Amino acid sequence: MALDIVQDAMLKLADKYAAKPSEELPLLFQRILQNTIRDHYRRQKVRSMWTTLMSSLVPQHEESDHDPLDTLQGKDNNSQALAPDASLEQSQLIALIEKALMDLPARQRE
Repeated sequence: MALDIVQDAMLKLADKYAAKPSEELPLLFQRILQNTIRDHYRRQKVRSMWTTLMSSLVPQHEESDHDPLDTLQGKDNNSQALAPDASLEQSQLIALIEKALMDLPARQRE
């Protein structure tokens, strides 16, 4: 993982700053590497948050290959009966996801 981040930083340096004098490259590489590390951890944090949110939609007794989106119930789709507390938790989570989607710019919602 760490070597992948270093490799990405090296590729960015070579791609964007190949024409710079060689004296400037170490400092540029250090900055690019710091930003690449931050980006990696930022993406990992967001991915982890969504994984946690989506895993709460999966009933605990289900198989691991279950798609959490299949368990979502629309207002007209009541084919699966849930316990009242699970149903409330699921509807609150769906409302949070829908609100977060509405807060995104139109281009990202598409």
